[in-house]
Amino acid sequence: MNYAKNISYKGLSILYTDLSNLDEESAKTTVQSTVGIVNKMPLKSVYSLIDLEGLTLSRALIAEIRAVGTVNAPFVKATAICGLNPMARFLANSVIKATKRNAKLFSNPEDGKAWLYEESLKPNTNESQVNIKSA
Repeated sequence: MNYAKNISYKGLSILYTDLSNLDEESAKTTVQSTVGIVNKMPLKSVYSLIDLEGLTLSRALIAEIRAVGTVNAPFVKATAICGLNPMARFLANSVIKATKRNAKLFSNPEDGKAWLYEESLKPNTNESQVNIKSA
């Protein structure tokens, strides 16, 4: 079964990585499979939704998620993460703040999709700056 796939929400293409209730090996394989999807996309173009509901986060799995996140980072514009327990939410928020990534935590995938859609409507500040300078 394919747990990483592109889905559409209000016309926005979202990479949905469904790790919910997977065992560690299936979760690792799914996380690794995102590299092949993401690296075919333009830089800073991917809207990512990750569902971690019911997933047991071992040190090895966290390390794999971090490693793949680093590889995928140049391609990702925004990430919505859902399904974390309160302690994991606290740790994830710390990482988000420290890395200054455009990511946000949600209790369910629908709220994450809505936020990603709203993020897609925001103007690209880098392009705006280039246009202002060249004008």
